[in-house]
Amino acid sequence: AALPEPELDRYLATVELKTFTDKTVTSKARLRKILADVRSQRYAVIDEELEPGLRSIAVPLVHNGKTIASVGVGCLINRATLRRLKQEFLPAMRDVAAGISEELSRS
Repeated sequence: AALPEPELDRYLATVELKTFTDKTVTSKARLRKILADVRSQRYAVIDEELEPGLRSIAVPLVHNGKTIASVGVGCLINRATLRRLKQEFLPAMRDVAAGISEELSRS
C-alpha cells in the first residue's frame, strides 16, 4: 500500500496472485482497491485470506516519511472479532508504531 502508483502498477503487471484459502484475493483490480483503502485508513486487515481460522491487523511503521515495516497482531478467529481488532487492538498498535518511529528518529 505504501508503494508509489508507478511501482504498484509495475508490481501488479507482473505478479501472479496465488490462492491460499477460499477468501484469498486473486483479482488485481480488487487488490488495488484494498490497497487504496489501506493507504487511506492507515491499517490493513487480513481475515482468513492466508490461512483458515486466522485473522490479523497491521499498521505501518513510518520513519523519515517512509513506510519501513509494519506492526501486526494475528489471532485465531474465535479469539477476536474484526470489530474487536479495530476497536481494541488498532489504537494500541498505532501507539506502539508511533513510539517505535519516535525512537528511530532519535538514533
